[in-house]
Amino acid sequence: MKTHKKAYQTLLAATLLFLSGCKMMQPVQHASSIRTPGTFENQTDSTGIGAMQWKSFFKDPNLTALIDTALLNNPDLKMAVQRIEMAKTNILLAKGALLPAVNAEISGGGRKFGDYTMDGVGNY
Repeated sequence: MKTHKKAYQTLLAATLLFLSGCKMMQPVQHASSIRTPGTFENQTDSTGIGAMQWKSFFKDPNLTALIDTALLNNPDLKMAVQRIEMAKTNILLAKGALLPAVNAEISGGGRKFGDYTMDGVGNY
């Protein structure tokens, strides 16, 4: 009797736990949309330095030389350039596959029979 009561309580607890996780679906509430201008022409940002060249920003010649060296030897930039070259090559290869192609093949063959073989005996 005691085991039935424990099983009933466990089943009731599991059912209540299962049902507490259920929820009805509600429609998604969208936040009010932000209105942005159609174009950003003739708008200047006086607080940013994004339009400024980095060589004119740094005045120290040693620092600019180090930055130039770092940019020339940057492995990430080199990998990016290689990936661009690979993509260009793949495009050229794909375009070349669309072009017509002409193939030719020449082959020749000969057979020499041995003197004391089954094939050679019948040819004498």
